[in-house]
Amino acid sequence: MRPGTVFRTGWTLLAGCPDADAPMTSGRWYVDLRSSPERELLTEGARWRLAHVPVDMPGVAARLRGRPTSDDYVSLYQDMARSCGTEIAAVVGVTANRLSQGVVLGCSLGKDRTGVVIALLLKLLGVPVRDILIADTAALEKASGCPPSIDAYARQRGIDGAELIRRMRQGTPALEPLLAMVDECYGGVEPYLREHGVSGTETMALRRGLLV
Repeated sequence: MRPGTVFRTGWTLLAGCPDADAPMTSGRWYVDLRSSPERELLTEGARWRLAHVPVDMPGVAARLRGRPTSDDYVSLYQDMARSCGTEIAAVVGVTANRLSQGVVLGCSLGKDRTGVVIALLLKLLGVPVRDILIADTAALEKASGCPPSIDAYARQRGIDGAELIRRMRQGTPALEPLLAMVDECYGGVEPYLREHGVSGTETMALRRGLLV
C-alpha cells in the first residue's frame, strides 16, 4: 500500500496526546466516524478539512460491559458489517475521493469502527489477512503508547488503563472471522461495498491511488 496516503487515529484518544498518531498536516482530509452524541467538536480549520461520516452502532457499551472477549468482538464486528454497511461504504467512498490530499480516518479510540473499515479497505486491495492483522496490531500498539491519554480515555469509560489496553488486544483476532463472514455472505469485500454504495469508479480510484 502506498505510504503517506491513508492514516488511522482515535480522535478522542488523540485529544489527550497530540503526538500519539495522526499527523496534523496541512491539506489532509480528516474523517470522523464518531456519532454526534459522542463527538467533541472537531472543526474544519485552515490547515485541514473535515468530513463527518458517522458509523453509529447503538448499544455497544452494553455489549462490551465487564471483560469482553474476542468472541464478543467477533459478534460486534459482524453485526457492524451487517447493520452499518451503508455508513462503512460512505467512509470508503470519501476516502476514494480524497486520496490526492491524504486521508486520516478515526473514530473514538481508533480501534473498532476504524479497525473494521481499514481491514475491509486492505482486503479490497488484496492484502493477505495475516498482514491485515499484523498492521492492526501495530497500529493499536502505537495508539497505546501514550499512558496519559490511555488513562484519561479509560476513566471516561469507567474502566482502568490496563483493562482498556486488554480490550484493544481483543479486537484484532476478531477481524479474521469478520472478513471470512463478508466473503461467505457477500462474495467478498468488493461485492459487499458495491451492494452498499461504493461505485466501480471509487474502487478503481482506491486501487490506483493506494497500490504501489
